[in-house]
Amino acid sequence: MPSSVEQFAYPNAAQILKDQKITLAGKPEVKTTVTVGRADLTQATGSVQEAVELVPRPDRDVVMVKLAQRVPESVAKPVKVAIKAPAEGEQLQVAGFGRPKTEWVPSKLHTSLFTVASTDPASVALHGSENAVICQGDVGAPAVRGTGDSAELVALNIRSWQGGCLGTDESEKRTSALDARLGNLAAWVSTVAFRDAAAAPAVTVAGDDNGDAVGSGSYSAPKKLTDGWNFTQTTTGDFTGDGKTDLTARTASGDLRLWVGNGNGTFGGATAPGQWHPYRPISALAGA
Repeated sequence: MPSSVEQFAYPNAAQILKDQKITLAGKPEVKTTVTVGRADLTQATGSVQEAVELVPRPDRDVVMVKLAQRVPESVAKPVKVAIKAPAEGEQLQVAGFGRPKTEWVPSKLHTSLFTVASTDPASVALHGSENAVICQGDVGAPAVRGTGDSAELVALNIRSWQGGCLGTDESEKRTSALDARLGNLAAWVSTVAFRDAAAAPAVTVAGDDNGDAVGSGSYSAPKKLTDGWNFTQTTTGDFTGDGKTDLTARTASGDLRLWVGNGNGTFGGATAPGQWHPYRPISALAGA
């Protein structure tokens, strides 16, 4: 499942660290790939990206995995990390490729509804049922609130009793599970995702949109840039390094858009720049 940051995925930390034999952040010791946007493993859909960096959370069974390339939204739309804590009795949808009751190695993504039993700052306990069990191979399975554009990533699976799963002792009837909670990790996610951006030099706003090098203190008539405007913040600057003033704008959901300046007061079409998503508030430094 894609994350709220398109170049990062959020697998379960324990299994990755066990496989890679590392305890600190860094490049995987063996080549590791992440498949995004493929609900049927027999097909060639989606995007397969190499994992280039692992960033474990010290106090949580979660690791951020940096991908070699940004996954386009046309392949898989990112899911926002839920800020609101899950409530007791709330139902969450859990998705995975783990072993169900009748198949050793399933090739298709399956989902089930689980009920929140309890929460604490680091974890979420889930009640399963006869038809909702997290089985072997489901470690790291995402627990999601809502569907479609309103979907939010609440937690990632840590362990389960696996009652009723193929290969589990028939006497085991428990179907409950324990997940690592993500909502209160938003600041950490942002810090990791925007490290490179934070280290980059400040953007200088040129202020000469049409390249005439003339400043009279007045402005020309406004030009229509796009139909509709659902952006909460805009700023200008030479973001492409071509000496021409560009425009960026940020949506309420954190999507960043860039209009490359033509040097004559007009701009090209909107594009989604950079590697990180969603973006924090944007700013620029006026003057040289």
